[in-house]
Amino acid sequence: MASIEFQENSVGTPLIFQVLNNAGDGPLNISGYTTRRLIFTRSDGTKVIKDGTLYTDGTDGLLMFTTGVGDFTPPGWYQIQAQLLAPSVEQYAEADVFYVNPNL
Repeated sequence: MASIEFQENSVGTPLIFQVLNNAGDGPLNISGYTTRRLIFTRSDGTKVIKDGTLYTDGTDGLLMFTTGVGDFTPPGWYQIQAQLLAPSVEQYAEADVFYVNPNL
């Protein structure tokens, strides 16, 4: 479980997610995938899909997404999962969770 927290309605905050190999003991090289997405399940159960970009060259498995208006609302626990696509390949990373703190 991740120990990551974000603030509700934060905009311009980078979220970096690492995709691990099937053994879970190291990063998966994601440089060869043509589509890289991050799937979020919000605390209210709604799903949002955002395009992820490579944080470096992809060999470290790092995907990045920068938050926009309304991405992290409502507050509460969120799930995140990477979806990777290439010709005739569709792969999903293990899901993780993070918390979005409410504003006053």
